[in-house]
Amino acid sequence: MDKSIIMKIYNLILEKMVMPAGDLLFSTKTMAELKKWRHISQLSESELINLQKENLSDLLKFAVQEIPFYKELKTEANEDPFTWIKKFPLMKKKVYKDNIDLLLSEDKDKLIKKMTSGSSGIQGITYMNIKEQDLNRAIQMLWWEWAGWKPGKPILQTGMTINRGLLKTFKDYF
Repeated sequence: MDKSIIMKIYNLILEKMVMPAGDLLFSTKTMAELKKWRHISQLSESELINLQKENLSDLLKFAVQEIPFYKELKTEANEDPFTWIKKFPLMKKKVYKDNIDLLLSEDKDKLIKKMTSGSSGIQGITYMNIKEQDLNRAIQMLWWEWAGWKPGKPILQTGMTINRGLLKTFKDYF
């Protein structure tokens, strides 16, 4: 059998069986997010602009209703989120770092902490929940697909640690 056919079958098994099983096993939704973002990437320009406007509006409403830092700003809502966002301050890394607890909508202990090395200055720290991590993974996979990657194809990843944990070690072999 042709090697390219074997690889296509392998990709298909990984994407349709193994990866959804991993989502089920780890209570994640990465594959559902990937499917959603594949669809979004095919929208027309006008559909994308409408989606962008709707999502930005939802995000700004969430910020002023749920995030203590932004609640204190008391910015008035605007029909046009592109106008409304201009009322929000630019956030420098130091302000972000000094106010991290006021920028969270959930208990920090229940969130996943991500850190940069700080090699270019102040170390960056972000927090996300499982849903946001799934979304990030799905979008990363979509970007890789745009570059020709498919599940099962090797990919070079760089990072600062070799302590990759069980899930990432498993991914390394597939």
